[in-house]
Amino acid sequence: MLKWDRNYTVNIDKFDRAHEEFFALVNDLSDTMSGNDSAKMLSDAQNLMRFMQIHFMREESLMQDFKLATMTDHKTEHAQMLDLMEKATKKLREGKTGPMIEFISVLSEWLPEHIQKKDMEYGREVYKRTAKAPEKHRVQLQ
Repeated sequence: MLKWDRNYTVNIDKFDRAHEEFFALVNDLSDTMSGNDSAKMLSDAQNLMRFMQIHFMREESLMQDFKLATMTDHKTEHAQMLDLMEKATKKLREGKTGPMIEFISVLSEWLPEHIQKKDMEYGREVYKRTAKAPEKHRVQLQ
């Protein structure tokens, strides 16, 4: 079970809220996978995948707008996680739950570490440059 707290803040409100929601969606899917409702499993998996796609796109847009040097590595990590999610979802559609359970385990380890290392890095850089921030990415100071 993932638990979001202020130790995961990147100091950009919309991304902090999104990370908290990300944790909740992973937990929801994990809980659903322990049951027998295959339709709910697939629905929760698809919701998480859509969320990941949108969230990663928004982070990458922010990094592009600020021309952050770390964007390529960050984007590669996102692509790898989406690829794993897509493969696990495909197996889930075939009635195989094992790959999704394994993916949730991998994601549950990766996500907190990714936020604390990679996302906090862009958070610090954007925070330093906030006076020059494009309007859609203005940092709301906490």
